[in-house]
Amino acid sequence: MTKTALPPAWEMALLSLREAKSRVPSRVSIHEVPAPREIAPYAVAVGAQTQVHAAAQSPAAGRLVVLFDPDEQPNWGGRFRVIGMLSTEAELEMGEDPLAGEVAWSWLRDSLDQREVEYQHLVGTATATINRAFSGSQLRESTSTLEIRASWTPQSPDLSAHLLAWLDTMLQATGLSPEDNVTQLRH
Repeated sequence: MTKTALPPAWEMALLSLREAKSRVPSRVSIHEVPAPREIAPYAVAVGAQTQVHAAAQSPAAGRLVVLFDPDEQPNWGGRFRVIGMLSTEAELEMGEDPLAGEVAWSWLRDSLDQREVEYQHLVGTATATINRAFSGSQLRESTSTLEIRASWTPQSPDLSAHLLAWLDTMLQATGLSPEDNVTQLRH
């Protein structure tokens, strides 16, 4: 049985993700998870979770998926596509804030910029929802959830900064700064 060689760009991407694991912020744990196989010939996915910390409002969970098509898919604008998703409970005030989505989206853009990520075609959603639980006619509890779903096209097979920027965004969604032991304001 012959083993098929990986395309060099895909191999470089995988190596860069492996290299980035040594620079993952201490308050984040990552692990490989199943990747979708129907979208592109090559795919890898990383699951991530922020650790519970007294300064964080709530942990965040997310996933980063990297797709590669050597033939380049027209809608991507390149051979790679990165897809990120995260979810966390948020303060009720944030869920009620009409600018919550814009603020959350700015965390992603700022994280990509701070990591000097070269990308194009950034699209997605940032959604804050309010959940109200009732018992009969009595309101029992109100909670808020924040979700960010985004995708973009990397300009290089070196994806280490892409992964780290996504993890920085997760930390910001929990109220923590990407730098250890620093709490930042959520609004």
